[in-house]
Amino acid sequence: MKPCLLALLALFASHAALAEDDPCQNASSTLEINDCKQKQFDARDKALNGRYRELLKKLRADEAQSGAKDKPSALLIQAQRKWIAFRDADCNTKYQIYIDGSIRNAVFLDCKIERTEQRLKELDPKLWQSARVSPPGAEEYHSGLSSRENKKGLTWQNTGARC
Repeated sequence: MKPCLLALLALFASHAALAEDDPCQNASSTLEINDCKQKQFDARDKALNGRYRELLKKLRADEAQSGAKDKPSALLIQAQRKWIAFRDADCNTKYQIYIDGSIRNAVFLDCKIERTEQRLKELDPKLWQSARVSPPGAEEYHSGLSSRENKKGLTWQNTGARC
């Protein structure tokens, strides 16, 4: 079989797999698609807000036990506000690209859904443990960092310091 044909078959197979996961696949009009995608976004946004509040609460509890000058909770609030501005600007750009098409709202909402799902992963509480508790897998990572040589022949030594 020719490589181009194989690539085309792989593309159709991956598209079919994605379509099976799309809860909006049975929507038959632009209004139905937009309504479905808005509901998807609202659900993901609600999950993100819950995770954000949970993480903020955890950080504030950790801060009560430490005397850190820069409060992680304040920095997270600032980062989240900047992330929202980024998400909105990024998705508004995509909306403007399709401004004359009926697909513009679906593209805009898909963008917001994708960005929100990514942020949910970034705010995973397992990735935000205090310095007193190493995240899962940290010990294995640090134990393998002794002295190594990279491709350019440069060596470095792990000092054992933790972030």
